[in-house]
Amino acid sequence: MDSVTRFRFHGLLLLILSLYWLTGCSLGVRSEPEIPPSPTPTIIATFTAVPATALHTPTDTPEPTATNTRRPAATATSPPPTSTPLPTPLPTLTAEQLEADLLPALRFRAVDNEFRYPMQRVTWEYGLRSSDYCQHGPYRWLNDDHLLLLPLVGQNEFQGSLFSDLTWPVVANLHGESAWGVDMPQTDSCILPKWSAARQHLIEVDETVRLRDLAGNVVQTYDVAGPLHLAPSGQRLLVGNVWLDLENGRSVELSGWTVEAAHVPGWTTDETRLFACCFNYADVNTGSGWHDDLFPLGGRGSWPGEATYSHIIWTSDESHTLLLSDAVFPISRQHPERLVPLIEPAAQSYQNLAESFELEGSAFLTCGFESPTGRHMLLTCGEGVAYLVDLVSLETISVIDDISYTLRSIHWSANGRFLTYTEFDDTTQENGRVWLLDTDGERRQLTQQPARQVWWHPTEPLLALRLDRPQRLRLVHAATGQERWLEMFEPVTDLAWRPDGEGLALQTGDNRIWWLSRPFQPLPYHLPTVPIPLTAPNQGETLHSLRWSPDGSKLAYVHDNHLSVITVDAGPQTVYIEGLDFNIDLPPRWAFYEVEGFPMFTSDERFGDGPTPMHYFVYVQEYPNPEERPFAELVTADLSEEIQANFSYTTDTIGPYTVHRTERLPSMSGALTVFFELPGRYLALALTPYDSEQPYQDQDRYLDLFEAMLRSVRSQVVE
Repeated sequence: MDSVTRFRFHGLLLLILSLYWLTGCSLGVRSEPEIPPSPTPTIIATFTAVPATALHTPTDTPEPTATNTRRPAATATSPPPTSTPLPTPLPTLTAEQLEADLLPALRFRAVDNEFRYPMQRVTWEYGLRSSDYCQHGPYRWLNDDHLLLLPLVGQNEFQGSLFSDLTWPVVANLHGESAWGVDMPQTDSCILPKWSAARQHLIEVDETVRLRDLAGNVVQTYDVAGPLHLAPSGQRLLVGNVWLDLENGRSVELSGWTVEAAHVPGWTTDETRLFACCFNYADVNTGSGWHDDLFPLGGRGSWPGEATYSHIIWTSDESHTLLLSDAVFPISRQHPERLVPLIEPAAQSYQNLAESFELEGSAFLTCGFESPTGRHMLLTCGEGVAYLVDLVSLETISVIDDISYTLRSIHWSANGRFLTYTEFDDTTQENGRVWLLDTDGERRQLTQQPARQVWWHPTEPLLALRLDRPQRLRLVHAATGQERWLEMFEPVTDLAWRPDGEGLALQTGDNRIWWLSRPFQPLPYHLPTVPIPLTAPNQGETLHSLRWSPDGSKLAYVHDNHLSVITVDAGPQTVYIEGLDFNIDLPPRWAFYEVEGFPMFTSDERFGDGPTPMHYFVYVQEYPNPEERPFAELVTADLSEEIQANFSYTTDTIGPYTVHRTERLPSMSGALTVFFELPGRYLALALTPYDSEQPYQDQDRYLDLFEAMLRSVRSQVVE
């Protein structure tokens, strides 16, 4: 008898699961582009989950070998495009106040979390910058244990009632050690210290360039100054017109380069050729380049470190660059048309892609949306015109079937292979459809409604779409075609994909954060994983800036004047089943599911090949006992006389509970069931498959896991 046919389940639970399986009812994977009828919510409001491990205790760090006195320098800011009017400015803090008050306040401390996920927090009286202030808003992760915080230390009046924020960038760590502030002069707060992940150094500049380690020690200085730009590798710098190689100390002065801080350059793969608006080119190999204010193109740079306006991207063969943005415009009145300029920097020339392709549409105003790899671009602007362009072969594919359609909300996947767009057929932007387009020209319709928000995974071809109902998400795996609907009871206000794997964090309208571990994991009977809450709802706070640490183990967010960090990968997670009133700790790689009110837990580990490999479950069932009937009589009342006659069990204790163990339920073999004796009821947990005579593969290890789970069971009511 094989492992599959030897499975035995409780009667009612077996019926429910069989119906799901036999009818092909899949809550986890869908392939139809049409929107189905509103599903039963897959968020079960009757459970919570929390991990039960202590905070990490850091090891001792070596004594610093290099030191430097840092002065607290409030960074004055000119308001970025998102500045908002404030009633009164904050008082500007003095250097002495910053040293005495700010740095101690920004030391992370452990705080209680009712869901028991380890949580740490810093609190600052004036709070942090707003979520959309320049590129990083209130903070950024440096590595998995350090953050660059951007606390408010004052405001300057700007244009009447507008105030620009003053911030002093501070590096804080999650080990409970002291925070420290960077040493930079007053400047626009969009211009922040650069972070080199490759070198684990923070880079600042005033009269000189200084590299600091994460303890704040100066480890390298360069006697150069000017606008600071960091290459993608983190190993090269551009300071004014000086190119620096941080690996070998080589420096090259670039003639003809006069780029400003706001003109973010585009780097070739080897980081020896650069191009920037408006317009500069330099070749490190020769030390030469050019600068031309009269180049027959207009445009403007970005806010430092952002792509708010125009930015530069090299084509995949690195022979040309693209200057891309809605802000690109010609300087010359003789050339009033909007352009998509493909620039050949070495030759100091360009071609207008719109003219080169001879695209249809006499009123063609080009807007370009380039892929992250620089290989493709979607040209679309106005009504009835949209082309996918291969920037190497210069081949084009039309992606609109009807000239009355308009494309909006265009988003590329991180690998540059896929993009999504919403196709509207009216001016109100109410009647539209979301399409997924592969760069090979194939496309498929995802929805029959416009997408109100799109979130692509930062590295994987995974996306989430929020449609007309704000509490409803469509999750799509673009590469495999897997799709899933997810419905929350509260509107989804933000989403953050975990950097590694498929997991994601959700923020809902009640200011609650949820964690969905494996949205596309193949599951038994097509049951979907269920989001578990990480925090309680809080209507009185403004929560924003939900971001993962680089390794995906921690999740940070800002609420009011606090910044909190939750450690998600902290070992076992504690799940509270409200309807059955008990807690249980799940081992790592186990997940919680609920079908028609029946809770179950399962591992993602599979044994054997084929479409139905063996895997272990723990099922949960309640036996009400208001009349206090004897155990054997109660649990066998609905079973056959044969099972009743052969029923046997043992009795022992687990913690404060009396428990009864049996292999005789739900059949003569197949599961190990443990009954917890509670006031007015029995709570049964069953491990399956299980056979004491002929153990299944790895059964001993799973029995140990099951016993650990049993020892973690806690009910709120114990006699």
